[in-house]
Amino acid sequence: MNTPGKPKPSRNQRHWLLVALAVALVGVLIMVFGYW
Repeated sequence: MNTPGKPKPSRNQRHWLLVALAVALVGVLIMVFGYW
């Protein structure tokens, strides 16, 4: 699926950036709720 021969996977990069951001947000929320 993800081939390094592609010139500019901008859409994929943006998608994975959003996914990473959401995962980080959920992790922070879980940490906060687990701490309290």
